Amino acid sequence: MAYGMTRYEHQLMNAADGTSTSTAGRKTVNLRPVYVRRASMNVVVAGTTTPVVVTLKKRITPASDTGGTTIGTLTMPSATSAAGVMVYLDDLNTLISYGNEVYSVVSTAGGGSLTIDVTVELEDAPDNIDRVNADETGITEVTA
Repeated sequence: MAYGMTRYEHQLMNAADGTSTSTAGRKTVNLRPVYVRRASMNVVVAGTTTPVVVTLKKRITPASDTGGTTIGTLTMPSATSAAGVMVYLDDLNTLISYGNEVYSVVSTAGGGSLTIDVTVELEDAPDNIDRVNADETGITEVTA
């Protein structure tokens, strides 16, 4: 019997301070590679003056931007977006390999008392991803 790949949500930021560019969240991949399929940002407490922007990144070394790439950007449509307003990114389809991480950071701070949630939808990559996409993962299969 064939089974589909597992998709699940992972919250990178939970009621996080949207008024500081030092606010960040991350998920390090340790057990199996995953694809980042989609992302969302939700306003928990409305802000003022400046629309918040969150950048999603793939880091090849946890906690280091060296060699990292931008996956996408979530931008609130208005500085006064009400609580409950959601912004989505679809079709990100970015592979996060063993030891890599998906990282979110407030790149443009909002104003007022703004707090946000940032969530990514992850999908397990196939068990043989190292043979399927060796160039993309950087993993080399070693056989005895």
